[in-house]
Amino acid sequence: MWCSSLFSALVDDFRYTMYNLLVLIPASQSVDRYKDYKDLVITTFLIATVLVYCVAMVILLCSMGFYPEMVHQPVPWYFVLKKMGIAWALGLYVFRIFYTLMETALGMIYGLVRRITA
Repeated sequence: MWCSSLFSALVDDFRYTMYNLLVLIPASQSVDRYKDYKDLVITTFLIATVLVYCVAMVILLCSMGFYPEMVHQPVPWYFVLKKMGIAWALGLYVFRIFYTLMETALGMIYGLVRRITA
């Protein structure tokens, strides 16, 4: 029984990874102007891939560690960081949320002003 669910989870994970890797095709065509920096682009891509998958692994492990309690929380990551007792990470999380909200709002206002003045 657990073998079939593990296989199903692995297939879903592979499918999700392939969906994300499909972005590479149009992204690689848009960097055509950086032919002189080919080694730098490849190195940057590899470092970014490793960092993204390391963060994804941390998210998966935290989700597994706090699974039953975290599902019913309004903001699950705030709950997880608070439960872990890492004050600096909780502060960084809250700062990043507000920073993202401000960045989005300013970007929308800037786009609206540019469209009106055009």
